[in-house]
Amino acid sequence: LKARANGEGLRIAPDGDVLIFRSNQSSSEAQGQGDLYVVRRQGDGWSRPASLGLHVNAVSHEYGPAMSPDGETFFFSRGFFGSVWSVPTALLDNLE
Repeated sequence: LKARANGEGLRIAPDGDVLIFRSNQSSSEAQGQGDLYVVRRQGDGWSRPASLGLHVNAVSHEYGPAMSPDGETFFFSRGFFGSVWSVPTALLDNLE
């Protein structure tokens, strides 16, 4: 897994097949100054990064990704004051 832009806050989902990270990569999917992306294990490698979508990414910084132990809820922080948000994983783009 190579980063073309600043990547940080790497978290692995409970099943070990999904990595979630923050990046400031420039792409058509970018919403703001630092968005959360997902990659999936594919054989011996990983998929291309995909945005978690508008339920998570906004104009401000998103960071601190975490998954509940049962994989049903996704947690993250947004903004400079670190407000904590949660969203059901079923609502997230590219995280089924």
